[in-house]
Amino acid sequence: MSPRLITLLLFESYVMINDQISSRSLKLENAVLFTLLIITLMFAFDASAQNLKASIPENSEYTNYGDGWRCVAGYQKQGKHCAAVIVPDNAFLSGSSYRLGWECSHGFRESDDKCVAIIVPENAHLAASEYGTGWSCNRGYRENDGSCDKIAVPTNGYLDVDKYGNGWSCNRGFIPNNNECQKITVPENGFLSGSSRGTGWECERGYRQAGGQCLAIRIPENGYLDDDGRGSGWSCSRGFSFVGQECRAINLPSNAHISYGGNDWDCNKPYRKINNQCVAM
Repeated sequence: MSPRLITLLLFESYVMINDQISSRSLKLENAVLFTLLIITLMFAFDASAQNLKASIPENSEYTNYGDGWRCVAGYQKQGKHCAAVIVPDNAFLSGSSYRLGWECSHGFRESDDKCVAIIVPENAHLAASEYGTGWSCNRGYRENDGSCDKIAVPTNGYLDVDKYGNGWSCNRGFIPNNNECQKITVPENGFLSGSSRGTGWECERGYRQAGGQCLAIRIPENGYLDDDGRGSGWSCSRGFSFVGQECRAINLPSNAHISYGGNDWDCNKPYRKINNQCVAM
């Protein structure tokens, strides 16, 4: 318990006792006793602090956890003592009580309790990260077995920011092929897709890719173009149903109506569909 808290508790006890005393002389006597008690405690606390100070090692400071002390900056705990941190060349104090207590300066790496200069190969630069090799290749170069090799960009290509793959991409209208940029041949009724995968082109709306060409989608009578890239590319108008490659008019039985989708029919309530008829239930 802290000295401040003990003093506060004693003062509260003094006030409570004093309120119960009616005699003035007894109140005065009580005040004198309380003062003497506080003075005694102050000396006791001071002696305790001196003993605690004498019990912690040199170059340390008090803490309210663990052993009750820790080493000051520039020192590390070794048993019950604080030993000075020996900082090698090209290093600085880390301020941490863990590990070595020092870190290497930028451009150096820890090795056998020393700070060794990072060897940066040609066409590279020091990296900000303390992990890995400590260096990165300049733009236009790719790491290869401890060195930086120049990226060979083919004609009609350009350097990209992708760290993986070739390190380059083809200009619009060209597609990668065996480390070259091959010109994309777009068929009639087609257009460049902008993708580096596949053929590099797509068919215009109303056409479908077939055998390297863009063939027109055949739309039957009473149908319309509904080309989302899947299926036949067409749908039947409302009131017509799909029959093979045609759109045939829906033959509505009595007490029926065109369904929500428009290409089938449902029975009016309370009729039920049985054998293509609407039968009362």
